[in-house]
Amino acid sequence: MATVVNRLSTNFDRMSRGADIAYASDLPADAGMSSSSTLVVATFIALSKTNDLRSNTSFRNMISSGEELAAYLGAVENGRPFRQLSGDEGVGTFGGNQDQTAILCSRAGALVQYRFAPVHFERSVPLPHDHVFVIGSSGVLAEKTGAALELYNRQARRVYALLDRWRAATGRNDATLGAVLESSPDALARLEQIVRDPAMQEVGDGFDRADLIARLEQFATEANEIIPAAGDALERGDLETLGELVDRSQRGAEVQLGNQVVARSEDARVMVGPQLLGRVIDGFGLPMDGGPTIEGGEPYSLYGTARSPMEREQGFESRTTAFSRRQSPQFPVGRLPTGAGKLPALPIFKTRSNRMVNAAACAADWEKLPSEH
Repeated sequence: MATVVNRLSTNFDRMSRGADIAYASDLPADAGMSSSSTLVVATFIALSKTNDLRSNTSFRNMISSGEELAAYLGAVENGRPFRQLSGDEGVGTFGGNQDQTAILCSRAGALVQYRFAPVHFERSVPLPHDHVFVIGSSGVLAEKTGAALELYNRQARRVYALLDRWRAATGRNDATLGAVLESSPDALARLEQIVRDPAMQEVGDGFDRADLIARLEQFATEANEIIPAAGDALERGDLETLGELVDRSQRGAEVQLGNQVVARSEDARVMVGPQLLGRVIDGFGLPMDGGPTIEGGEPYSLYGTARSPMEREQGFESRTTAFSRRQSPQFPVGRLPTGAGKLPALPIFKTRSNRMVNAAACAADWEKLPSEH
């Protein structure tokens, strides 16, 4: 919030009115679902209305569309300048403006395709009326501080390293990796060759050629192949191909980006041990009692292999008893071992009795039953 206030005060005059803003959200904390960008956009909207920013001449000269506003708010978050508007430290992340564009420029009932740097609308594809997007949280915290922040920003640094090598080798001044790939039909091959050049290993930015080639291939595949093909598949209603492209995109993010949550190939497990005694945890095993992080233990599957009650050893032992000392009428009573499943076993009693009326009950301990009842 302070980042937005400071940036607006620096970029535009007449930003003199404050506001009391109440925020409410049902998103999980640190879930990687763009909540920080949402906060930036929401804070801007509140302050813009409070200070009538649309009537500000400087604002109107710089920002005249939703796409331009998304690009500006992306710059607010990452700290970069926007046109003639100066930048600052931002929030510390080296992100772009995709999230802000999705928030401000999305359309109901459609998948909207944009390109970035600058933000440019490409097409809108209607969504099938009987399908919806389902968003879920993995439970893994997508923190943006400390080592996690560096890992997040590393993806942008890899692109900067690719651009530095390209500019040094070609003398060009392309501003983005997308502009590089559009500069000539063989630009991708040329950039790969530049990165593989042993002389470029002396640049000293901390990235080796394999790391940069992986980032380059992921970007080129995602931007030039997967996204256009996904839009085409959705437009013609080919959801099977769309699903394959989404899977391909996810694999690229997992393997080549390296900062994604990799889908598990085995059943979900939870760490179990003495450290759980007396603790209160949520469904993801995270503390809810204000205590320290729970560490250690042995992995235990959340999905046991339950056997059907009818497949278990019945352990059925029939005895005859009655309700009174008179021993009439008599009823058969069956005994089942502990853990055999009492309720599913009731049909056994029914099938082994020829009485018109049957009474059934479950006792906790056979030996504790009165001998005469």
